[in-house]
Amino acid sequence: MQLPAFHPPVTDPNARCPVQSSSANLEASYERDAGLLRERAAASVRSKIFTIGTRRSKLAMVQAEAVKASLEELWPDTEVKIIGMTTGGDQNQSKALYLFGADGKSLWTKELEVALLEGQVDAIVHCLKDMPTELPPRCELGAILEREDPSDALVVKDGLDYNSLNEMPDGSVIGTSSVRRVAQLRKHYPKLKFADVRGAVGTRLAKLDDPISPYSALILASAGLLRLGLGSRITAAVTSPVLYHAVGQGALGIEIREGDERTREIIGALECWKTGYSTRAEKAMLHVLEGGCSVPVGCETEIVEIPFECPMGQSATASDPSSPPPSSHPTDRTRHAAKLTLHGSVTSLSGTSSVLASITRNVYSIADAEALGAAVAADLIAGGGRKILQELGKHVKEVGGKELDGKEMPFVGNNLGERSAINTPPPSAVARRGSMGQVLDSEVLLKSPKRTVFKEGEVCLRPEGW
Repeated sequence: MQLPAFHPPVTDPNARCPVQSSSANLEASYERDAGLLRERAAASVRSKIFTIGTRRSKLAMVQAEAVKASLEELWPDTEVKIIGMTTGGDQNQSKALYLFGADGKSLWTKELEVALLEGQVDAIVHCLKDMPTELPPRCELGAILEREDPSDALVVKDGLDYNSLNEMPDGSVIGTSSVRRVAQLRKHYPKLKFADVRGAVGTRLAKLDDPISPYSALILASAGLLRLGLGSRITAAVTSPVLYHAVGQGALGIEIREGDERTREIIGALECWKTGYSTRAEKAMLHVLEGGCSVPVGCETEIVEIPFECPMGQSATASDPSSPPPSSHPTDRTRHAAKLTLHGSVTSLSGTSSVLASITRNVYSIADAEALGAAVAADLIAGGGRKILQELGKHVKEVGGKELDGKEMPFVGNNLGERSAINTPPPSAVARRGSMGQVLDSEVLLKSPKRTVFKEGEVCLRPEGW
């Protein structure tokens, strides 16, 4: 039997397999091994103060409190504190999110990352979907926590009896700040109208229920509603094939300083490997597609664990000869095998065209999961996604000045030629495979320079927003 790439040479047949897990009770064996790691690390963190940074919104604080409770359970001798901060996204609650363009993701993270690098906090709790695909220098993703329901939710105005989007009359106004949602929903519901809505969850719900507001319903993330105890407001889940959720939606990511071993050990204990594999595949797909400007990309993942019998006589995690070397990612401490399926979608801003791609592979490390994500992105581009991505050069028509809350989100086009909105591979990669229209090498794309659509100092030809 082929040994996994990460399996050490079998020199002692009586030795304990370093990647073993009990086939009778996989979860118990994983918990046992994780417990040993926590015990070894406990000595280095006893009687220490550990500070978590987060946004000051109610949802962010609820999420940080959940992380705090988990850390206190795992590290009872460590005092965990929370510091709330206001970010750029919190300060600007009137400008539509899509008008921030490439800077949109950092709206929720920049101030927190400054505090992290200056040592004011030890770690930052984020909604993973709000994190950029690339982190600032000296920052890294320390752990991804178990995922909540990643679906989008239809929330109907209080007093209306509609139970689904199918029941909504033509012209009904659906509130959302997400271009991804608008693009996909326009495809299936061209007679509905979509208007921007900003603010915290409670603020959005208040705008929805206001008798004089234009909204008939909102589309919100199910996870946020559930964490706030507002699950009763969910009228219906809106899922694929109508609406593919955002990359990382429903998961929490914890950002730490690069090289901070103490924090890495503390936070690493919270990692959920299944969520980690799934969301890192999603983020790798988005990274290849994104190229510095936001894109209406949706996804969905399924993951099933795969055990196998180790040749040393104990159960371990399987691999195949084509599996790449072990990942050097700091959270990739243990090895698990899984059958991972990633569905990706790219939809035009008008909703009139879309491309879907799906790949299923056995994965054995974070590196495998990321390679799968890059391969799905390559298939999306090869299947026509490149033309759709070029549509990012279209203008976002600004209606009513900077204040767009409650107003429709139309798009008008302009011709920017053949300028591509995807990450540009290194010249050597282009030379090896020719033009972008040919089959794409997912590993080369994954390693391509980040945010290189525009050279340093070059002005983006797109207007504000795209």
